[in-house]
Amino acid sequence: LVNLLVGLGTICLRYNLVKMLIKNEKLSFKTSYKTAGRYLLPVIGVKLIMFLLYLIPSIIFISIGLVYKQILIFMIILIVVYAILLRFAFLFIYPTLFLKNNSAIGALKDTANYFNAKKKHVLFAGLFVLIVTLIFSILANAIGNLFSTSSGLSVMFFIAALIKSIIDISVLLWSTIFLFKSY
Repeated sequence: LVNLLVGLGTICLRYNLVKMLIKNEKLSFKTSYKTAGRYLLPVIGVKLIMFLLYLIPSIIFISIGLVYKQILIFMIILIVVYAILLRFAFLFIYPTLFLKNNSAIGALKDTANYFNAKKKHVLFAGLFVLIVTLIFSILANAIGNLFSTSSGLSVMFFIAALIKSIIDISVLLWSTIFLFKSY
């Protein structure tokens, strides 16, 4: 429970800092920490609702596939397609939540309306983030493999892990800022 709350608190702090950056406010961890708390319950609500939006249809599709075994593969494919569609439909959920100071339900409704009104924009933004993330993930893994096969020293493993972590954090931060600015 503590891990969950710390993780969600960190998410609130990060998105609140990005919101401050987008709105050209002075960046301050202290101010962001003080105001991030008001987003904790909405973020929990968004996470819970999104979990249910993935879980309930998945259970239904798998149940149908288990009853009618000949369409099980089709149901699994349908779950994957549904998950991808849902990911794109709610790509801007956190920018909506943090920039409009919405409740969880309000953010979900606004994000769904945004998706319906600007499908091309959402699709291109999502694909762009996906492609950039994949490129840097491949690069980070290649660097990790290069260092891990060089001499076997634990220092090399540490350097590889450090470089990979820096790349991963940078890409996560870039994608968050990009999505907030794109909204």
